[in-house]
Parts: sequence; C-alpha cells; structure tokens
Amino acid sequence: MPKDGYAGSGLRRLAPPRSGHGLQAPPDRADYRRGVGDLLAEGSQRAARKLGRGSEAFLTTVKGMEMAMHDPRHMPVMRASYLLAPTGGDHMRQTGNRNGLRNQIGLCHFLAYEDDQSLTILKAVTGWDVSHEEMVTMAHRGLTLARLFNLREGFGRVDDRLPVRFTDPLPKHAGFSSEQQDKIVTDYYVEQGWDAITGVPTAETLRALEIEEDAARAVTR
Repeated sequence: MPKDGYAGSGLRRLAPPRSGHGLQAPPDRADYRRGVGDLLAEGSQRAARKLGRGSEAFLTTVKGMEMAMHDPRHMPVMRASYLLAPTGGDHMRQTGNRNGLRNQIGLCHFLAYEDDQSLTILKAVTGWDVSHEEMVTMAHRGLTLARLFNLREGFGRVDDRLPVRFTDPLPKHAGFSSEQQDKIVTDYYVEQGWDAITGVPTAETLRALEIEEDAARAVTR
C-alpha cells in the first residue's frame, strides 16, 4: 500500500506489528470500530473501494466474502466452491450434495460420516422417514432456494467469478482462466437445473423440488 494509500479516508498508516500484542491490535480495533478498525470492520472489499489507489487488485473476495487459504490454482477441488457457494468465497464445498445437505441440516462438515451414517442420524434426530434420494433432493432444494435469494438481492452470473488476480500463474501452477471458470459455472447451472446462461432456476426445477410457492416469495420483497 502506498504511504498515502489512506488519503481521503481520514486514517493513518499502521506501524508494522513488533509483538503478539501488535498482531492482535488490528482485529481488536475492527471489533470495536476504533480508528482504522472502523474501516476494516466493513470487510476488505468495502475497505479497498474506499481506499482506492489500485487496492482492489489485491482482493481475494467473491460476492464480498474473503476466500480461505486454499488457492484454486493448485487445488482444483476448491474451484466450484469458491465460484458458486451462495455465501461467497466459501471453502467448505457446500455446492455439492453431501456438504450442501450438511450445511442445511446442521451436521458438522468435519465429521467423516458416510452418506448412510448421515441418513441414519437424520432419521434418528428428526423422525423423518427419508431415503438417500430424498436427501439429494433436499440438498438441491436448499441450494436452489439460496440461489433465488441471491438473485433477489442482485447477485447473478457476473458475481460467480474469482478476482482477476487468480488468472495469473503461480511458480508451479497455471492461472485459473476466465474460460475455465465459465465452464465450471455453466456445468453447475445445468446440473442444478438452472438456466445455463443466467443461473435462474427453471420452472421445471421449481416444480420438481416443490418450491414454486417459496420461489414466488423469494423473488419479491
């Protein structure tokens, strides 16, 4: 960041931390919105927009949420999650059937349950007599409702994209090109039963998931 990178924001440059206490100071300032913390509390994307001077080029956010440490250029398994998770740059792979369902029913992602075990737990806790196929439908239903919510709030295909910096190569890994990203997004839309171009759930999908009435409420304020 240039020395005058905070120009116009009313903020002064923070000195580099020299101790553990120094490392803790910025988060504490954000928690209580003290000094520069008032800006940092808004998240890196809003902070970069206010600071300007090219700082947005350094963002690692998707839909306003910062990505985790797992770089998609050398971890292809993370690509769809970062691109398409309803909450933004999420690394928990909630876009798939297994973790999508776990996210919806509150089952820990770190417990290495097989699908049959998850089904047994779900039945025992809820009393629902559901099948594996119904669990998959539940996952699709939740993800589609989340998509409808995001569409209502103004998110669309243009937001299902990583920051430009990830198209640049790493020393041992190629960049994650816009063409590669577009293919993953389109394939996922088709898999979910959404329009292949816009990502809007089709009428057939809404009927199959039995959420036509919910969808009508989701797309209106």
